[in-house]
Amino acid sequence: MTGESAGLWTMRIRVPAWTIDAELSVNGFVQYLAAEPGSYAGITRDRASGDTGTVKHPMQVVAHAGTVDASTYFNREWSSK
Repeated sequence: MTGESAGLWTMRIRVPAWTIDAELSVNGFVQYLAAEPGSYAGITRDRASGDTGTVKHPMQVVAHAGTVDASTYFNREWSSK
C-alpha cells in the first residue's frame, strides 16, 4: 500500500462465497478474519506507506464431464454485426 493513507483505518476485503478458510496477511503476519464466505472481512489497524497485504483464497479444482457437443460451438458461422 502506498500513498498518503497512513494512520488508523479499516480495510475491507471481499471473501467470495466459493472460498473456504480465506487468509489475509499484512506485512507477512496472518490476520484472523471473522467473515463468512460471501461477505466482507474488515481489519482495522495503523497503516503506513509500504505495507503489504496478501489474500489467499484456497480453492479446489474440480473437473466435470461435459454434456454439450463441443463441435456445435466450433462448426458454426459467426456473423459480425
